[in-house]
Parts: sequence; structure tokens; C-alpha cells
Amino acid sequence: MRTRPRPRGESILTPRLIATVGVTGLAITVGLLLLLSLGTGQFGSLEVARSVAFTSFSLCLIVGALECRSETGTVLTTATFDSKQMNWTLLAEFALAVLVTQMDVFNRLLDTTSITLAQFGWALVPAVALLVLWEAGKAVVRSADARKARSASPGPIAAPQTASQPARAIPAPRPGGHAG
Repeated sequence: MRTRPRPRGESILTPRLIATVGVTGLAITVGLLLLLSLGTGQFGSLEVARSVAFTSFSLCLIVGALECRSETGTVLTTATFDSKQMNWTLLAEFALAVLVTQMDVFNRLLDTTSITLAQFGWALVPAVALLVLWEAGKAVVRSADARKARSASPGPIAAPQTASQPARAIPAPRPGGHAG
């Protein structure tokens, strides 16, 4: 609410946002395709690999929901969980991500199959990788923004001296190396 409205006709998709969406989509796609490719051999069937990838996609959506709340702010703080509604939504999404491969009704509805705890661990890999990559990207952006802000500022400005305020002398060092 502190920011001014955008001028009429200005796109809400900034170059930084477009890059974030593109890199995020690419990371999720690569992670899920790797799960499908490697998982078929690792899990013994394409059906299990698809179920693991579907679960992983659901978990990546949770990461995305958390990360997109701020363009540069980290989610690795307790402030991430300040919204009661968001917390309930994340919990429900996580529960559904687990149940989609564990309940027969979801197996039939979504054509998934049951997965083991170890397979669920594999489903976590792309989501955790996405979290790490997104946080690393945000750290780079924060660092670049800080450098840009430092280079844009003229530096410290000294207060002007007035006749009523004489300049304070810097004390000479005392013997023994201590100023004071």
C-alpha cells in the first residue's frame, strides 16, 4: 500500500518478474522430466514415476506459493508463516499432495498409484532444489540491489560547520597507544 500505482499502460510484468517466472518454470520442468526419466528405471514402472512426478509438482507449487510472496525477501524466516489463511492453505495443499497417491478415490480419479515413503522422498528432491535455487536467486538480486543503491548514493555528507559550533579536534594518541 506504500507504493504508488503504476502509470496507465505500464505492464505489471517487469523484466525481473519475467525472468523469475521463466527460470522457475524451467527448473520445475527439468526436475519433473528427470524424475520421470530416472524414476521409470529406479521405481520399476512408468506409473509409479508419474505418481512421484505428480506429487513433486504439487510440492513445487507449495514452494512457489511461499516464494512468490516477495520478489527479493527470503522465506527462511518465521515471518513467512504470519498469515493464518496461508498456513491453512499450505497445510491443505501438502495433505492433498500426500493423499493423491495414498487414497483409492484419488488413485482412480487422477490415475495415480500408491508410492512408498522412499518414493515420496524422491518427490521432495525437485521441490527442495527449487527452494534452494529460488533463494539463491533472491540473494543475488538482493546483493545487486544493495550494490546499485550504494553506487547511486553520493556517500556520507558532512554536516556544515557553523560559527557557533567549533570543529572538534581528534584527540592525540596517548602513550601506550590508547586515544581518549
